[in-house]
Amino acid sequence: RPSMRRGAALALALALLAAVAWTPTGAAREKTPKLDPTAGHRLRGGAPLFDTDDDPSTIDPGRGEIGPTAPAPATALAVPEIPKVLHVVWKTEKLPKFADKYVKSWIDNHPGWEIRRWTDESMAEFVKEHFPRDVAMFRSFPTGVFRADTFRYMLMSVIGGVYADLDMES
Repeated sequence: RPSMRRGAALALALALLAAVAWTPTGAAREKTPKLDPTAGHRLRGGAPLFDTDDDPSTIDPGRGEIGPTAPAPATALAVPEIPKVLHVVWKTEKLPKFADKYVKSWIDNHPGWEIRRWTDESMAEFVKEHFPRDVAMFRSFPTGVFRADTFRYMLMSVIGGVYADLDMES
């Protein structure tokens, strides 16, 4: 009987600990103050927490606070353009019949884009040239699917553009 009581007491203690430690998602969110940009929340020194008029010169930082910063240079704000290159991978130069209409849809919908076809051989050369330390790993993959999946990330990091599987229509 004493061992049963100890077991029950331990179970009760664990249940209490779990109840105290566990908080539902909603309860955890309630602890975070809801900040409304129009409610006049202020930082130490009186500076508004949210600058609702988007004019950094209106922020008057208090002592020890960070003031307005210079605008970011235009180059930092520029969105990089995705190179207009479509990459398609198949083990040989001859594509399977089903892929013809899909590749054609990409060509038709992206005039002026360069289409790059990659074979098992050209993938291996690319990896050898751009990722020489990874050649052994690349060759060790059990199937071509593993190589193609890895290769698409290698392509994007070196050349960029768009990768499309052969069964993907534009």
